Amino acid sequence: MKTNSKILIPITFIAFALRVYALDFQPLWGDEGWSFYFACMPIVDMIHLTALDIHPPLYYLILHGWFMIAGITSEMGRFVSVICGTLLIPIVYQLAHVIESNHTISKVSGVGGVLAAFITAINPMAIYYSQEVRMYGLVTLLGTMSMLAFVHFLRGNQKAKWAYIIVTTLSLYTMYYAIFIVIAQGIYVLIRATKNWRVKAFMIKPDRFLETCQVLNITSF
Repeated sequence: MKTNSKILIPITFIAFALRVYALDFQPLWGDEGWSFYFACMPIVDMIHLTALDIHPPLYYLILHGWFMIAGITSEMGRFVSVICGTLLIPIVYQLAHVIESNHTISKVSGVGGVLAAFITAINPMAIYYSQEVRMYGLVTLLGTMSMLAFVHFLRGNQKAKWAYIIVTTLSLYTMYYAIFIVIAQGIYVLIRATKNWRVKAFMIKPDRFLETCQVLNITSF
């Protein structure tokens, strides 16, 4: 495990290098221009206008704050996605490692997490969306974190429930399509409900189930 963790460090650096390389090569295109448009307006106006937009405001709020610190340039706008794409690597590693930990051979080798991290690091599509001034990199990061917290909770980590609620809510405030992650998780819960007592306890106790729904449903406003 320690050896695999050490391997993760250079993989993460490779991912960062691939994402930051030629960051200003392509000019801004239409949707990136919309991101600049929303991020550069006053926050109150941004909130009002994004209520009519197809995407919620969290990414634009982050971009707005980042522009105040780093300046308004195409490179700095894309750098937010670079950071998200780079942070995705250790999260993918953790998720793959947790999932594979059920298998005896994986406990010995631990190659699943390293392989998943490496594939994500060099994946052309992942690199492409890590260089755009759009919310795709952020929602991918938050969605993967949601899955990681989800798996940890199903394995008995009660603290993971709150991590799940927070990152899943943030993902829904980043992109409405993140609801499909929640739907997939819900389907899995229903399938496993008769086999896993922890899932049963979560589903049977209305207060536990509803407190999660109440937090997530604030996105519906």
